[in-house]
Amino acid sequence: MRPSNGGRPAIEHGNGAAGMRSFYRWVKNVAVHHRVEILLFAAAIALYAPGLHWGLPVATSAERVRLWAYDDISPLPALTEVYHTFVRSAPDRWLAYPPLHHFLLGAAYSPYLGWLALTGQASAPSCVFPYGLQDPATAFRTLTVIARVVSILMAAGIVTAVYRTGLTLWDKRAGILSALAALVAYPMFYYSKTACLDIPYVFWASLELLVYARIITTELSVKQGAALGCFAALAVAAKDQAAGLFLLLPIALGVIHLRAWRAGRVSWWGPPSAILGAGGVVYALGSGLVFDPERYFAHVRWITRPGGLLAEEFVSWYPETFWYPETFAGTLALIGAVMQAQIKFLGPILAAFAVVAILEAARRDSAKLWLALPAVSYIATFIIPIHWFQIRYGMPLMPIVALFAGRGLALAVRRSSIRLPAALLGVVAFGWPAFSSLELVRHLFADTRLEAERWLASQMAPGDRIAAVHHVNALPRVGPDIRVVLAPTGAAALAFLRAEKPEFVTVIPDWTSVPGTVWSKAYPEELHQALEDNSLGYALAAKFDSGFWSSRPLLDYPAVSPPVRIYRRLAPGGAE
Repeated sequence: MRPSNGGRPAIEHGNGAAGMRSFYRWVKNVAVHHRVEILLFAAAIALYAPGLHWGLPVATSAERVRLWAYDDISPLPALTEVYHTFVRSAPDRWLAYPPLHHFLLGAAYSPYLGWLALTGQASAPSCVFPYGLQDPATAFRTLTVIARVVSILMAAGIVTAVYRTGLTLWDKRAGILSALAALVAYPMFYYSKTACLDIPYVFWASLELLVYARIITTELSVKQGAALGCFAALAVAAKDQAAGLFLLLPIALGVIHLRAWRAGRVSWWGPPSAILGAGGVVYALGSGLVFDPERYFAHVRWITRPGGLLAEEFVSWYPETFWYPETFAGTLALIGAVMQAQIKFLGPILAAFAVVAILEAARRDSAKLWLALPAVSYIATFIIPIHWFQIRYGMPLMPIVALFAGRGLALAVRRSSIRLPAALLGVVAFGWPAFSSLELVRHLFADTRLEAERWLASQMAPGDRIAAVHHVNALPRVGPDIRVVLAPTGAAALAFLRAEKPEFVTVIPDWTSVPGTVWSKAYPEELHQALEDNSLGYALAAKFDSGFWSSRPLLDYPAVSPPVRIYRRLAPGGAE
């Protein structure tokens, strides 16, 4: 007897319901088995998202498309790199960085750019402001937010990868404590709100570190070798200095692989071929070698020429505090600066627990010491050869130190017979770096330039001009009816200001400034003195100081809440 519904619809409905139940079970299974990762990932996003609005561009003219964050590749640099790679090349490419993250941001931008094109808000791309955009101010703000969301997700991914690595090497408690140590490090709170390349390459390197930890605890298989090669290639294709983490890894990988090969568990050629093959293909794609070989080799020449990363045109402007003499004493001081950066990131208590964990591994489980090899490799093959150190250069070491710190704290908690002192110790250990992180976030909401912007809005008239005797990135944002005047650097700036006589001049420390000073090294001392003694025809009209609780530098450059000095042109006779 034939069913009244014909049979088939009931079967289809049953299959659909079964499929939904299967999908639900899969989601539930993931949520149950990975609930710690999900909670850590969500907590990191919740903590890193505040301050996302900081320093968004106004983009009402070509001089206003830059961000307060130095070395940020959003939104215009990423768009420019993608355009020059896939549409039309240019003779004056910016060659400092590999293009991987530019490509990723281009992919993240594409839905929004497609919507702009479909709605008639974007026409043919142009290299001249407004770059083919009908409303560049709104478009640039939106693109910058998209880039920052990508950074926040990657920063949360670093925290999650640290947890999985700690779990792989030790146990859940060590994994959670290690992840929390990475979570509260203050560079994560700043760089997650930028499209600088520091979060992306550390993200890829943290995934490589997770695979490396699995190899340490098991053996080097073909699958793990391929994953290791891919993540290492992605890290280097995001920022070249990541290569320093991996150059000495063949020592550990060779020992581990030789042991497995002698035991007959793997072939001698399989895992090494997987590392080189998978890594080579991914690097060729991510570095742009496949898409634009001319640009790739120009980039290689740029970073390997005499002076290398420290281009001649910039050397005289960099603060001397970044340099270390090429002597034995200078090398020791350089290594000490690397260690001090980790103490700044994680605080002295967590750093001390990292030392405890290293000593414990040396005494009981020396195989875990292989985890420190990427840090040794980075210092030996990148930091020491250039004899130059900035605080952010310590960021790729932070996940490694956080892992040992989490392990050390886990040992202390496990061996403590009194839970309350152990809990208080943990609160202080994490509270120390969290204090610096919260201070940074506070200034993202109360940047000195926000107050300076309000003051300028009350003092400037439409058509007034404002000149920056510092890098234009640092300039407070002003309205579209105010003209931003770009003073030339060097001695020419003095004659320029005397001739142009803009109504306002700003003095703000930038990436060239010696820490603790307000002057940019790109401008002569005579100009600074002439502004101070009013001989240039200007008087100090307003100043806004940062008011950081901590006196130690949190970042390499005064990108957040720098001191601001605003000079107003004197009227004839000396009156303001």
